[in-house]
Parts: sequence; structure tokens; C-alpha cells
Amino acid sequence: MEHVGAGWEESEAAGIPQAVPQRDRDCATRRKILRVAAKLSGKRGYAACQIARVAQAAGLAPGTIYRHFANRQSLLDEVMAISGAQLASVMLKQARNACDLKAMEYALLVAAFDCLAADPALLRILREAETQTASAFVRYLTSIITAHMRLIRSSTFATCYDHVPDADLEELVTMLTGIRMHMLLHATDFERCTSEDCESIAAVYVKLLGRGLMREAVATTL
Repeated sequence: MEHVGAGWEESEAAGIPQAVPQRDRDCATRRKILRVAAKLSGKRGYAACQIARVAQAAGLAPGTIYRHFANRQSLLDEVMAISGAQLASVMLKQARNACDLKAMEYALLVAAFDCLAADPALLRILREAETQTASAFVRYLTSIITAHMRLIRSSTFATCYDHVPDADLEELVTMLTGIRMHMLLHATDFERCTSEDCESIAAVYVKLLGRGLMREAVATTL
């Protein structure tokens, strides 16, 4: 399982040293800042992710941070966006081959449970994001909803939803996303829940959708 910041590691050059273009150095510095900020936020919370502390941990001058980010909030917003993208990537990959909407929802939730249980730092970043990086969190949810809709439209069971207008599908996916995020970020004790517990929660969730919330709207597709 890939943990917070793992996708930002800089590869080490091998062989004869060569001059590194300024743009490449700037990109490497930006990745380093984000990686350090993510580690601080994940371990101690957003409150601990101060510019001076990030600069010290990264071995950079505070002014260097400000050359890449307008202020502390813009740095935190990007940390949240990249961290959220990590979770979304894992979830969507696992749900790609689902045979119907219930199977897709189950796969999305179980993948998220597994990812967050394995990476407490990522869990903390996302849990605090609603209050500490509210605008970035809303943009993240919007991207998740859009990606979920595309996944449904391109799935093997997509024809079951040909008659559903995009606006209606968006409302459904928005509700499902809200339920999942609440369970993941507020209603689950990852320190006590085993993987079997998480799978059981996901199974109950899917059963509720199939027998309750979805019955009238999309009964013929379940």
C-alpha cells in the first residue's frame, strides 16, 4: 500500500553528474516541500504544518517555500488535493471491473477502508480537511463525484443507466459519496476495526442500498 508522500519521492540520478535544468530543480523542490508538509500534517495535524517548520524539516529557507506557494493555506490545499487523489486512485481502480452498481459501491468502500487503515497519516489529513482546507475538500468531493459518474457510464452495466439523465445520476452519486465519506472519516474507528469488520460494514451498506435507497429509483438495475 502506498502511503502519504510515497508518490512524491524524487528519483536519484545515477552515473555521471550532469547539470540539472532550473525548471527540474524547481519541480523537485516543490515535490520535496509537499512531501514534507504531508508528513507533518499526517503525523501531527494541519496545525503543526507551519511554514517555518516545513522549511526546517525540508532543509530550506522559508522564502523558498513562498516562491512555490503563495501562503500556508495554498500549501495545505495542495497537500489535501494530492492526498485525496491517492485515495481516489485506489478506490476507482478496485471498482473498475464491478458487474453492477452494488458491486461497485462495495469495491469502492472496501478499497477505501483498506487504504485508510493502512495509512493513518492519510486518514488524519482527510479527516481534518473539512475544516482546515474546506475549499480544497469540496473540490476533491466534486472530482470524486465526476470520476464516479464516468466510471458508471463506462462500466459493463452502463446500458442499465442509459435512461438516467446526467443530472439525476449526479444526485445519486453525490448522495452515495456523502454516505461513504461519512462512514470513512467520522463513523469508523480504524484502530479497532479489523479488515473483516470493514468488509461487514460494506456488506451492510450495500444491502441497505439494494433493499432501501435504490429500490424505487433503479430497481431494475440491481
